[in-house]
Amino acid sequence: MTPYYNKPNRAGLRAHFSTVAEAAVETPMILYNIPSRTVINLSPEFMSELAAEIDNVVGVKQANDDELGPIEGLDVLAGNDAIFLRCLEIGGTGGILVSSHLVGPEMRELYEAATSGDLDRAREIHERLVPMYDAAFVTSSPIPVKTGLELLGVLDANMRLPMVPASEEERTVVREALERHGLLVAGGTG
Repeated sequence: MTPYYNKPNRAGLRAHFSTVAEAAVETPMILYNIPSRTVINLSPEFMSELAAEIDNVVGVKQANDDELGPIEGLDVLAGNDAIFLRCLEIGGTGGILVSSHLVGPEMRELYEAATSGDLDRAREIHERLVPMYDAAFVTSSPIPVKTGLELLGVLDANMRLPMVPASEEERTVVREALERHGLLVAGGTG
């Protein structure tokens, strides 16, 4: 991930990624391009340069929706749930996605449909998942997904500061999305 706060220039970013990749030796590395969280955007051209210069940089979690597209030398993975299908349609290889914790099997179905060429089925699944994607981002991540997993009985939604538990309103949005999706019985506990 790009360093936050200091906002290094390209030379600093190059040194950062080279040092991290060197320390990882031969472990494949995935760049995280998440400008909404780090304030730094890695341009597709720069990421392609990094892939050419650093052997074990093999992919990118692309969370800049406006720059989603093929990147020479890298596997492109959707970094935001709502662009998962679009990423697959442009030749992306998958996603690193929040909602997969709640609807992973359906996201796998979407992936399989898209990669086998059944785009109508993939779009149908995508449309069914949009309300879950929306609920998973009703507030700062990971609050909604942890709330959803708690409502499903998977874990306790304990948060470390500065994250705090979901408000009652946010909890209701998550609960209702789970109910509408058939994952939680309406009126259940939580």
